[in-house]
Amino acid sequence: MKVKMAHTILLVQATQKPETRTYSDYESVNDCMEGICKIFEEHLKKVNPDRPSITYDISQLFDFMDQLHDLSCLVFIVGVFLGVVCSWCKVVWDTMKLLGSCLNIKLDFALFVVFKAHSILLVQATGKPETRTYSDYESVNECMEGICKIYEEHLKRNNDTCPSITYDITQLFSFLDQLADLSCLVFDKSLGSYKPHNKDWVKENIYVMLRMQASSS
Repeated sequence: MKVKMAHTILLVQATQKPETRTYSDYESVNDCMEGICKIFEEHLKKVNPDRPSITYDISQLFDFMDQLHDLSCLVFIVGVFLGVVCSWCKVVWDTMKLLGSCLNIKLDFALFVVFKAHSILLVQATGKPETRTYSDYESVNECMEGICKIYEEHLKRNNDTCPSITYDITQLFSFLDQLADLSCLVFDKSLGSYKPHNKDWVKENIYVMLRMQASSS
């Protein structure tokens, strides 16, 4: 399998503020690297609106990347996402070599309980790419709780005069269904990579979490 053609998700956080988080997805690592360059080019156009053309060298590109609060890449290989989080001076040039060596790892696809696994939540509210954001959690449970909090914040914004907010699971699921995208990447220690999950998986785990909370109360 050629790593260059692997589906890739780029996570970007411009500053320390969580609201500056966004993500993009690409059909290949090469497309992702080009996407990073385009992000920098768009930045240059914004800060130099009067220039008819934009030129830059790689050192300027790397300086821009170093100033970002977070820049991470998840590359889909054989059913899982390999996370690359490091100095992006190295990522741009060494990604192919790094991921190529990862292909030699023997993957075990046995299912296992992942409630304690680091999780990355990707959310896109509408069809507009600018509504994309992401959050990361130390466990699947925390991620599911985070999704509930997203809905609760939504309810508070739309019911700002209500002293308290209540809802049932069907209302929560209806809200999730209305989102343009909701995906969860869960770290599998046995694979050393992130496994992607869709809305249905999220709903199942929210249901399990709420049942566990109800039974323990």
